[in-house]
Amino acid sequence: MFADHLRAAIEAAPRITLPAIAAQLWRAYGEGQVTEAEAEALSGLIEVRQAAGSAPQGATTKSA
Repeated sequence: MFADHLRAAIEAAPRITLPAIAAQLWRAYGEGQVTEAEAEALSGLIEVRQAAGSAPQGATTKSA
């Protein structure tokens, strides 16, 4: 299944390549290769991977 291929690519890819994978994801969605639910889940995974790298190393978040 193409969604599984994209998930593996997202998990293994360097963060700098995630925008290209996101473009591939939405192209695949437009072509009907992945469902809307799969596209949303994979897009969320990309966002999490990108956000994980945007915080300065060693930064912590405080909970109230």
